[in-house]
Amino acid sequence: MITTGQIQLFMEIFSGRRDVYARRWEKNDKNGYSPAYQFSWSEFMEHKKNGGTMASFTNKTTLPITMETVCNHLEGRDSLGIYPLRADGNCHLIVVDFDKSTWKVDAPAFVTKTQTYGLNPSLEILKISNHTQINGNTWKAFLGLLQNSSTGCTPSY
Repeated sequence: MITTGQIQLFMEIFSGRRDVYARRWEKNDKNGYSPAYQFSWSEFMEHKKNGGTMASFTNKTTLPITMETVCNHLEGRDSLGIYPLRADGNCHLIVVDFDKSTWKVDAPAFVTKTQTYGLNPSLEILKISNHTQINGNTWKAFLGLLQNSSTGCTPSY
């Protein structure tokens, strides 16, 4: 069982925007992450029948990340993503995603190189798409905020 303290620690380490989080989806052998929304399913289906998409559907509200959503993620009931770049342009962590077939070489090389600069990122190995695709992420959380200009962070929505 996940404790409140564990959830709070996770939210502190993986701190990003609190007003929105991403939820993992799979469809037709494709997968990805999209913002989590609250909306009327029947209204959206009507919109979709008329050629609309979620991107063009305006009657939706982003869902904030909560203790409950993080608990569901930690217990494996949902797969969430965060938006590290905050509204003020600062980041609390840096994430590097290694998706190519060379990730087993690239990710450890990145970790080794960053260690020469005094950084010690964590390497996470992910299983994606019903465990058929494996890739790696590196995570580095910082005690303070990193300004956008110093990290080269650029938002991608």
